[in-house]
Amino acid sequence: MAAARQYSGSAGGEDLCQVAVHLTFASSAGHCLIGRHLYFTKEWAGDEERRELTGVPDELCFAAKPRLAADMLHAAAQQGISASFFLGDEVYGGRELRTVCRELGLGYVVKVRSNHQVTTPATKLSVTKAAARLPKRAWQRTRTGAGQKGVRG
Repeated sequence: MAAARQYSGSAGGEDLCQVAVHLTFASSAGHCLIGRHLYFTKEWAGDEERRELTGVPDELCFAAKPRLAADMLHAAAQQGISASFFLGDEVYGGRELRTVCRELGLGYVVKVRSNHQVTTPATKLSVTKAAARLPKRAWQRTRTGAGQKGVRG
């Protein structure tokens, strides 16, 4: 329906594909998909002829991936789904989604760009420089499982 040349982590780069934002719930009993939104690029969302030919409803429009995730987090909270924290990759590490997590009382772990600025009591610096200041004993390497490019971690 909404295929476009765009970046996909699953494809390992840019490809002709559909991209969606997913919200999953995990507990010690397992995990399941509880929300999903199809992501439209700005170009795709603004192409009225293409939208009409593929049957895309008028109410579906461009929204950045963090906005789609925030909408799903709000919907989950309104449905009474209780969670302790949110995890996301770099695209979800911006201020807007972190603010939504705090408003909903969620802890969060999100990847941020290496030049993301953090403020310490002494100074403001990039996360790369902040991490370099930590002693080696502060780090613990963990494996997160196998991916398309081999073992992660």
